[in-house]
Amino acid sequence: MYCVEGWGPDWVEAVRGKLGSLDLLRVPGAPIILYYMGLNSIEIPGAPSLTWDHLGLYEVKVNGGGLIASTPLKPLKNIVFTVKQLNLEALLESLREYYGEGVEGLFNPLGWRLSSPLIVEGGSGPPPCYNVGGYALFTTNIEPLHSKSSARCGSLTLSRGLVKISLGPFAVELEGSSGSSGGLTVFQNSEFVAAYSQGVLTLLGDVELEFKHVYYDYSISYLGALAFHDTRIEDNETLESNAVSVKGPRGSIAIASPWGLRVEAGRGSLRISSKEGLSASNGGELEAFKLLLERSVDWTIGPALEKPVGHVRSYRAFPALLRAEAGKLVMSIINPTNSEGIAEIRLYSPVKNAKLLTTREELEMPPARGLITIAAPRGYCARLEIELGKPRNFLKMGGRAVSP
Repeated sequence: MYCVEGWGPDWVEAVRGKLGSLDLLRVPGAPIILYYMGLNSIEIPGAPSLTWDHLGLYEVKVNGGGLIASTPLKPLKNIVFTVKQLNLEALLESLREYYGEGVEGLFNPLGWRLSSPLIVEGGSGPPPCYNVGGYALFTTNIEPLHSKSSARCGSLTLSRGLVKISLGPFAVELEGSSGSSGGLTVFQNSEFVAAYSQGVLTLLGDVELEFKHVYYDYSISYLGALAFHDTRIEDNETLESNAVSVKGPRGSIAIASPWGLRVEAGRGSLRISSKEGLSASNGGELEAFKLLLERSVDWTIGPALEKPVGHVRSYRAFPALLRAEAGKLVMSIINPTNSEGIAEIRLYSPVKNAKLLTTREELEMPPARGLITIAAPRGYCARLEIELGKPRNFLKMGGRAVSP
């Protein structure tokens, strides 16, 4: 099953574990995963006979089918998926066999420019980079499929006190030691370290935060099975998820963690906790899922690539480079939103052919002048295999040309 190919939320594991149970009917988006699992019809003892429809695209018959249902039972509000980390070191090792050795730095395998500051172990990172408590904290701003060279991190003088961070109508105060330079604010206390830059906050450690906000009633959209589900908050409510967007008329906040979030939502406040860390920014479901995937990469500083692999443009789709094998690149394409998406991928090396695969179909994607364009409908999950030609005039470290 493709959607669990070594990276991202393991939706299949969660759905498979609930087959035959009434709880399956409580998982938002489950018909999408059942479709990719090849299940058009399922049996659930004690459930009514119905046809479960999602977004008008995905349909599964329950106990033989019947009246159409979009929400057959009240959705679960405690859905935390296992999220697999993308091994960046292994990916780069496979890429270097084709592209050659490169600079010491950081490679971006994701199909968008990184938005969140990163916190990684060690003492180096792309400048400006600062060393706090044995971690390198830095902003990224790396284009898709590009590398950025690293340097030894500097140090900042940290001052004790409160730091107030505002994300639209949401504000949080962090108590500990902090310092700022080059548009980056770093923070440390006994529970976690944090980095903030240009409206995005990253925290690593045992996190408990209280965001104050201006809303009496509002909505929260949280991640289900390859789809987001909206719920209205009119009083106190608690839910658990990997990615949420809290939305009101004055602005929204996106929060995500591959290790899971506990959200206690009330009038005027939002309590967020995570045992390993989280990221937060302004935005809705798109930003929440983007933050989740950015935190689902095992970011490491090491031998990256001297030249970029290519470039990606995407809208409501989340492409990522997973690995290189047997003369081809393997990418994933995911769209968990309720709207149509598109991705355009251009490689800077010769492309023989491209193939798009799901568990339901295979589609040849001949590149037009090196550009691969992919339509990603709602609830989409596919693998893109790009067969490479021989490199032309690529330079390895030391200036040795690779012959065609």
